[in-house]
Amino acid sequence: MRPRRRNEARTLVSASVLLAIGLALAGLALAGCGASSSAAQKDVSVTACRGASQPRPEAAGTIVNRSSRVSSYAVRIAFEDVSGNRVTEGADTVARVSPGHSAAWSTSGVTSAKGEIHCRVASVSRVALPGG
Repeated sequence: MRPRRRNEARTLVSASVLLAIGLALAGLALAGCGASSSAAQKDVSVTACRGASQPRPEAAGTIVNRSSRVSSYAVRIAFEDVSGNRVTEGADTVARVSPGHSAAWSTSGVTSAKGEIHCRVASVSRVALPGG
C-alpha cells in the first residue's frame, strides 16, 4: 500500500507544478495583449466637461484606436477642482473599437461636486481582442 501513496503524492505535486507554470504563462500572454498608460492614453480625448450646473460632474470624449488590433478600452476620468484636487471620478468601457476607427465614451462622477470642475484622463486600459 505504501508505494501507491507515494505515486499519488508525486502525481499531485507534478500536477500542481504544471498548473502553476501554466497559469504563469497564461498571465504573461495576457499581459502582452494589453496596454495602459501612455500608449493607450494617447487614444483618448475629452471633448466635453460639465461640472457646476450638474448634480454630478459629467465628461464625454472620443477614443481613436491607433493600434493595429481590434481593442476594448476602459477609461477612468478624474474630476478635479481648480487647485487640481480630485473631487470625484468616473469610468466607462467601450467593448470594441477597430483599428483606425473611433468610438464615443461618457461618464459621470460618483459623487456631486460644487464649483468649477476640470476633467482629466486618469488612466486608460486597452486590451487587444482575440481574433481582432
